[in-house]
Amino acid sequence: MKRIIGVGLLSVAALSSVNAHAAKAELKVIGTITPAACVPNFAGGATIDYGNIPAGTLNKTSKTDLPVKTTTINITCDAPTTFYLKPADERAATVATGVLPTGTTAIAVYGLGAAPGGANIGAYAVQITGGVADTGITSRTQSIDGGTTWGIWNGRFSNTGTQLIGFTNGANANPAPHTTITADISVITAIAPADTLPLTNDIILDGLTTVEVVYP
Repeated sequence: MKRIIGVGLLSVAALSSVNAHAAKAELKVIGTITPAACVPNFAGGATIDYGNIPAGTLNKTSKTDLPVKTTTINITCDAPTTFYLKPADERAATVATGVLPTGTTAIAVYGLGAAPGGANIGAYAVQITGGVADTGITSRTQSIDGGTTWGIWNGRFSNTGTQLIGFTNGANANPAPHTTITADISVITAIAPADTLPLTNDIILDGLTTVEVVYP
């Protein structure tokens, strides 16, 4: 009996010794689930260039409309996503008083920058026209109350800072998920009356519009 018990005690001691020196390896499973992202790009060019505008071609006491210029905007998402565009005028303080490009209203004009001495150069308006989605059917829609209500409209960017622009599935005014959107952009520009500008030196047009992608 004593020998049997002794063997049992040795076996327990040996097992305890093995457990005390056991090693382990860890395998971690990690990652991050991220929301779908959309990227805007002015595929038709991000600069609207009017080149040289001879001072002698400007109206002296009234605004001068410049030719309409166009480009193209693409928005590409990595999955079907409902997104909004939020435009902003980075030169808002330089809108020339009373200068409205033909067919526009005061709520739609953006600033062209200031001439030497501080005179505001003019104003311009930006408008989305057309629109092709990956679904093939889309209409432009806007909200001016933070996305609570939506309505189809003429496509003009607003200078209020509260406008959101979306794209529908063609069935109603509410924005729908899309993977790609391609739309035309028209820019309508007017220069302030020549007698309000210092025309003895070059005046550089300096309008700047930003378009931010935001999500519900």
